[in-house]
Amino acid sequence: MTPPDPGTVSLTSTWFLRPGSEQEALRALAQLADEVYAQEPATLVYCIHVPFTGDARLQALPPPAPTTVLFF
Repeated sequence: MTPPDPGTVSLTSTWFLRPGSEQEALRALAQLADEVYAQEPATLVYCIHVPFTGDARLQALPPPAPTTVLFF
């Protein structure tokens, strides 16, 4: 396995959306991701992850709040 480039930076953060504004916030975050890719060509990955709530059998424990967003 090759070690990462010393100039590589990885960041993970958790954001909490204001209840009731989830859809508006997710649209804004999708636009932000598009802007990062367009304006920062050295960015390899910019992921925005929201909890999957479509099937209770596939939930993590403890279950995440539906207003939680994870950035990587």
